[in-house]
Amino acid sequence: MEMEMEKNDNEEEEKEKEKERDTDKYSPFEWEVNSYLHPDYYCIVPLPMCVDLIRRRLLSGYYRQLPSIEADMRLIYYNCVLYNLEGTPINDSAEELSQEL
Repeated sequence: MEMEMEKNDNEEEEKEKEKERDTDKYSPFEWEVNSYLHPDYYCIVPLPMCVDLIRRRLLSGYYRQLPSIEADMRLIYYNCVLYNLEGTPINDSAEELSQEL
């Protein structure tokens, strides 16, 4: 019985660690890109998008149809691919995020 409880605790810890890794992996897409860190971003990306903006738009009733939300979610991925070099970890994270959304 004790070993079973220990196993469940270990599984819970692993799930938490995995959740933290995913959060770290997706955190670059949460907020607007910092123009001080990436001064050329807004010159290269014509229509910036982030998860926070989508969240604010949802809360304000901005979206009228589901395809509009989906388009903004895809835009996060497209912007990442446009700005970053192919094969970089952030592009891989963007691909995974777009599949999850």
